[in-house]
Amino acid sequence: MKKELKKSFLALMNKKQKRNEDEINFLMMNEGDKVNHGFVCDKFIYHQESGNPEKYFIFERLVRKSIVQEGYDEKLKKGDVEYRIVHYILSRIPKSKNTIKWVFIDSSPLIPHKEFEKLIAKAKKKGLYF
Repeated sequence: MKKELKKSFLALMNKKQKRNEDEINFLMMNEGDKVNHGFVCDKFIYHQESGNPEKYFIFERLVRKSIVQEGYDEKLKKGDVEYRIVHYILSRIPKSKNTIKWVFIDSSPLIPHKEFEKLIAKAKKKGLYF
């Protein structure tokens, strides 16, 4: 089962790699105002939580491509780099032909200290993070 999970996750990451040039739009809050920002995922790495084949952390290097409200915040510029940590967990769908599905979660993941150190070390090694 573990090999099947890893294989299905790697297939998902291959799709993500092919979509990296697609712009990702975020609705960001700044002092109560909502502003859309467009980013492209420049690079990413993934890291499986030790001992848990059903959870992977993704560390992304995002490059700002657009700001819907130009002049909104003079500090924000196209080309700025932002980092994002998201994760995927395995979901079991009852009464489904495909009983497992990787679910993307962009809210704050809880990462054990040692796992975070491994994630950052891997990011540095791959040139994703300085």
